[in-house]
Amino acid sequence: MGTADVHLYAVEFKGMKLAGVVLSMIGFCLVLLPENWPDYLTVVLRWRRNKYPQESSSHPEPRTSYTSRLRTQSGRVK
Repeated sequence: MGTADVHLYAVEFKGMKLAGVVLSMIGFCLVLLPENWPDYLTVVLRWRRNKYPQESSSHPEPRTSYTSRLRTQSGRVK
């Protein structure tokens, strides 16, 4: 829309006016989102994580000298 204004009407948006227009457009788009848009976002992120799994090393990380008394050696909570 901004490029059409520049070419058709020779309007130039400068500085804070451009920032205001952009923020208004973002706000308008947020209003158009469905009420449960965070659910859709988590589904997409989980799908991406499952589609592109991170390569895990074949051997686990070495344990530090400190061990918690609240957990067993396998890492389960007592």
